[in-house]
Amino acid sequence: IMEMSHRDPGGPVQTCISNATRKMKELLKIPDNYHVLWMHGGGHGQFAAVPLNFAVNGKADYCDTGMWARRGGDEAKKFVDVNYLGPFDHSIPPMSQWGYRKDADYLYLCLNETVSGIELLDDLEVPKDAPPLVVDATSTLLSRPIDVTKYGCIFAASGKNLGPAGVTCVIVRADLLERPAHDLCPSILDYRCLAFSAMPNIYNTPPVFQLYMVDKILDWHQELGGMEAVALRAKDRADKLYDIIDKSGGFYVNTIRKEFRSRMHVCFQIHTDGSCNDDLQRKFSKDAEKVGILQLFNNPSFSPVSGLRISLYNGLEDDAVKAVGIFLQDFAQKHFSNDKSDLQTFTAHSLHTPAIVA
Repeated sequence: IMEMSHRDPGGPVQTCISNATRKMKELLKIPDNYHVLWMHGGGHGQFAAVPLNFAVNGKADYCDTGMWARRGGDEAKKFVDVNYLGPFDHSIPPMSQWGYRKDADYLYLCLNETVSGIELLDDLEVPKDAPPLVVDATSTLLSRPIDVTKYGCIFAASGKNLGPAGVTCVIVRADLLERPAHDLCPSILDYRCLAFSAMPNIYNTPPVFQLYMVDKILDWHQELGGMEAVALRAKDRADKLYDIIDKSGGFYVNTIRKEFRSRMHVCFQIHTDGSCNDDLQRKFSKDAEKVGILQLFNNPSFSPVSGLRISLYNGLEDDAVKAVGIFLQDFAQKHFSNDKSDLQTFTAHSLHTPAIVA
């Protein structure tokens, strides 16, 4: 397929894209009044694309849940007046408490903050007077069912659950494409160019290999049992690790309210004598590498607070989750003694795994 032209009507490339689009609609139960677009540029490309496609009045409200929400808002500032709501560091309140501007072109929310580990696990109730809700779902899409009708636009870059990095999925409600694009919007970021091209998503050369892999990844999610089964697996895996953290007697610390703890990223710190111990966190990461468990440090480029992070994307095997759970327990038992700790044995049998069709 890498050698095939994307301009061939009904050819292998266009068929692959059509299949991926159909499977995405089936998995997420996307209504017919939404377009599914496949774009270049990753999440950072969408940070510019969102205001350039939707901001007819020149103003947008961004829910400040952390680094990625601010990264999106700071990019949008180049084109529109951005008003930050919050900050919401440990929980996300109902939208009725956000204090948004009713005349904003859109509201913006990052569904999962990978650095701090706060995630919206249930769809919000959207007030009738609220502007369209646009969400960055890059690190959470395909981890749970989502009520697409709550949102004006959902975007997710690959490199997480969606497949190899290099393609971005945009799910956009059709009526929002009736708005004119910003005069500065380049055609490669204009949702209308892809949605209304003769063959959808063939305005320019698509990322063929990435879309081929996305198509295969969507097959795998269907074989797992769909979004309900995937969500059960994700919750079970994350809960097991959070249980170890909560029963460590204060050695491992997570400050996010339990109902907003990320299932894709278990973020935590190591504390001794009531404060974060950076030296022990560095030892934790290095000792983990020695036994083949890699990259447990938090994002060093963006995190203002030192800490550790366990990524739990769908492709991570259950045996890997078991291994890191055992390592968490062993490390705590070696370096911390506290009567309040209640660490239990972490076994393979403690993980629920949905049946996979061979």
